Amino acid sequence: MLAQFIFATLFFVAIGIFSKKIREIRRNINLGRPENRTDNPQKRLKVMFRVAFVQGKLLTKTIAGFFHFLIY
Repeated sequence: MLAQFIFATLFFVAIGIFSKKIREIRRNINLGRPENRTDNPQKRLKVMFRVAFVQGKLLTKTIAGFFHFLIY
């Protein structure tokens, strides 16, 4: 009987902590404001291509960038 009481208590404490964290994460996500991303689409696509596909920072390191470019 005591083991069941301890288990139930710990279970409800864990549920409480979990729900509190979920509320905190949700509140932090909702702090963001919408951003206008329709300005200058050509520049945005160029930056996205460089960061996502070419890995621009790797290309500054000559040897690592060269092999990375060959692999991709």
